[in-house]
Amino acid sequence: MSNLYRLLKESLSTFIFQILLVFFALINNIIIARILGPEGKGEYDVIINYTFVIRLISLLGLEIAAINFLGSKKIDKYAVSFNILFIGIISTLLFSVLSLLFWKYFHIKYELGNYLFISSIPLSGLLILSNYILLGSDKILNYNIIESGRNVFYLFFLTSFLLLLGLNYTNVSFCYLFSAFSTFILGIYFLVSNKLINIKWKNFSSKCIKQLLSFGKYPYISGVLIFLVYRVDIFIVNNLLGATATGIYGIAVLFVESMNYISKSLQLVSFAKIPRFESDEGRDSVIFLMKSICIVFLFLGIIFVLFGKYFIVLIFGMKFVESSKIIIYLVPGIIIL
Repeated sequence: MSNLYRLLKESLSTFIFQILLVFFALINNIIIARILGPEGKGEYDVIINYTFVIRLISLLGLEIAAINFLGSKKIDKYAVSFNILFIGIISTLLFSVLSLLFWKYFHIKYELGNYLFISSIPLSGLLILSNYILLGSDKILNYNIIESGRNVFYLFFLTSFLLLLGLNYTNVSFCYLFSAFSTFILGIYFLVSNKLINIKWKNFSSKCIKQLLSFGKYPYISGVLIFLVYRVDIFIVNNLLGATATGIYGIAVLFVESMNYISKSLQLVSFAKIPRFESDEGRDSVIFLMKSICIVFLFLGIIFVLFGKYFIVLIFGMKFVESSKIIIYLVPGIIIL
């Protein structure tokens, strides 16, 4: 099987799974937006983005190191997976606790629901590391199942609570935590079934940890800075205009970010393949895929700009109609990024 054919096949698989991810994410956000309204949705968007930032900071670039060292097979796979998860446990727990000190600067309320959202950071952080271990080991199908599975579990718990107990802000946070835990268990199952992890202390290596952190430090720094710039708008809108405006703005962000999710996943599949390519054919395949992604992006951008208002009113209701105006300004930025 040629490099191009295999790359296109796995990219198509990833594209299909990302469509499912975006679809389930959209359904989840429809439920949350219609139940909580613009103000509740705004508070939800702030705490979710806050957990994303803390989680990204706590990963220390280990996910990128996993792709490189597992793909190139420079270090024993058990040593890589063990040390990545070992550092991940310590780091995510530490940053989760420290994050509580900064809530007041982001206008986050000290209430049960927000504590539950923060408690999901270690689980979701370790899940991401597990998934990158799968990706670096060329387990693309397992990677895609995990990516889509998060929103499937979330939808399951949201609908279960909605039918049995009713939904409010606190119950939504319980659903979020339960979905993170369920997907984490699935991720560990894939690691074990693919024999990618061996929980033995002999696999601990300070030298391996230094190599992992050293390789990931520059992508980590740039990734954190890009993400902060990318996400800081939610916090600015919330601090200046309040939760209701943030909820309306968040719906616009949801639409245009669906483009970014798909592009990012296709790029990750390509990046994971690079250490395995030994010829120019493989590199040319990556360039071809990137050009294809750009064309898809332009098409989706035009659709969102022309028909965004109708989609929003139909799906989320008139309370969020102002989001359609924001989409026009966000789409060009997403395409450029």
